[in-house]
Amino acid sequence: MIFFSISGYLVASSWLHDPSITRFFMKRSLRIFPALIVLVLFTIFAVGPMNTTLSLPDYYSNPLTWNYLRNIGLYIVYYLPGVFEHSVIPNAVNGSLWSLPAEFFMYLMTPLLMLLLPWRKEVMFAIFTIFAACAAVYIQTGYQGPRPVAYATEVRAALSMAAYFSAGAFFAISERWLPLRADIAVFALFAYVLAIVLPLGDHSAYISAIVSSIAIAYIFITIGKSATRTLQSAGKYGDFSYGMYLYAFPIQQFLHVRLPNMPLVGHILLATLMTIAFAWLSWHLVEKRALQFKPKAKRKSSAMQS
Repeated sequence: MIFFSISGYLVASSWLHDPSITRFFMKRSLRIFPALIVLVLFTIFAVGPMNTTLSLPDYYSNPLTWNYLRNIGLYIVYYLPGVFEHSVIPNAVNGSLWSLPAEFFMYLMTPLLMLLLPWRKEVMFAIFTIFAACAAVYIQTGYQGPRPVAYATEVRAALSMAAYFSAGAFFAISERWLPLRADIAVFALFAYVLAIVLPLGDHSAYISAIVSSIAIAYIFITIGKSATRTLQSAGKYGDFSYGMYLYAFPIQQFLHVRLPNMPLVGHILLATLMTIAFAWLSWHLVEKRALQFKPKAKRKSSAMQS
């Protein structure tokens, strides 16, 4: 929820700074796909062979091994033959990847919502926040049919996270008249708690989902924007967030299989250190280099500036 809220704020801010569809999607693609491609190939050619119960010839001749390449196209596949069959989450090589299609869906929606009513962008994102939150609740509680899945992604989960992304984008657009302030964040936290604990009748789940999307987005974006020295210096060694997201799950699965008797605290510490190390490598060897190819916003001509 926090990840999608912050992502919505940053992605919307990027569009506001440079409202070009071509450059927008080039930036988004350079942020997501280079590191994802390296992860998928590393998983197939290193994680898989190290952990599969099959012989290497059987592993590489199995069509399901190469089916894992579909992750590069954001068609999420969790299974590699014989890998992590007996882990705490059986057969899931990287469960975290489920959220990437939902994230990219919001990349597609952001220019659309920005351009539908360009003079009322915040209205479009407010409406979409409410719609996504309520639709997710309806699928969870009121829909009686089979679980809706689109492009190998559970629609309910994607809509639920889309509400947080949209709320974050709303606060990026409306910041000129709705500032990010600590006192308002405290009020948002109070409203969130009330919406969770109070019985609000037949529509309580819908109200809670809407309030949660808005409140959590506002609270954590406000924290992120606070000008504390600790937060300002947090990224001086690089932006490891995406790398940690990509590598944490398979590292935890790997440790659970290889060190099943390790105490929980030791498992957490070792998994954290290994994930940070892989995230460091991902940032410095892949992500930072790919972002050097980000297109720059075109400068206005001198005639336009005058």
